Amino acid sequence: MKKIIGFIAVLMLLSSCATTQRYPNSISSPQKSEKLAYLEYEMARNIILHKDYSRLPEAFKHLNNARNVLEDDPRIYYMIALAYKLRNDSDKYVAYLNESIKKDKNFFDAYNALGIYYYEKKEYQKAIDTFSKLIHNPLYPHADFAFFNRSRVYIKLKKYKKAENDMRSALLFSGYRNRIYWQNLISIQIEEKKYQEALKSLNKMEIYTGASDFTHYSKALCYTNLSMFEKAKKELQHIKESNPDYYALKNRLLEKINAHHSNN
Repeated sequence: MKKIIGFIAVLMLLSSCATTQRYPNSISSPQKSEKLAYLEYEMARNIILHKDYSRLPEAFKHLNNARNVLEDDPRIYYMIALAYKLRNDSDKYVAYLNESIKKDKNFFDAYNALGIYYYEKKEYQKAIDTFSKLIHNPLYPHADFAFFNRSRVYIKLKKYKKAENDMRSALLFSGYRNRIYWQNLISIQIEEKKYQEALKSLNKMEIYTGASDFTHYSKALCYTNLSMFEKAKKELQHIKESNPDYYALKNRLLEKINAHHSNN
């Protein structure tokens, strides 16, 4: 349980959908040059998002052509940043992320990408500052992502109280339906040996998302640490062989419980 779930890149990609809605792909402008520029952007985007490394030079060419016409569109600079990331050029990756933010201070994709970059580079304070900007921006539609990610940074810094508070906020903004947020909150509480609080969270999690092998095992772990062994065994009975990972955890915990009884 010590290993708490890390950043979810999929969630970060979902925020792109919200951002691009502010920059519609359907162009109503009669300017032929703009239509062609957006077409080149889309061709480059397709190459980059599919990670077609062999066609990266082509993507750069498309983006440079698009930038000559759409010089104030932050998406162009963001996509150039992603292209440089595929080339493992961190300096230019960060530079173009910042350039996209200069073009639009509310370009949320770039903030997400910067925050994750700083996290991966262990520049934790910069990561906190970046995610905090998203949290405090009333226009950002996915505050739960930012709270979740900032919580992950606090965990790295062993600032568990702040991490727990942020995870609770992530749950609040997600309507309490996100299993990963619940799992992280409970893992933090178990890491801090707050077993009674973890049990309360597990009961709430089951109300919103239903019982699962995670909730049964986590309850059993809490009960074991509270020396409530019969309750622990009762929870473990729900875990079947069909889930080999949790079944192995179940057996190890049963061994621990049986060893305790043998020594007493």
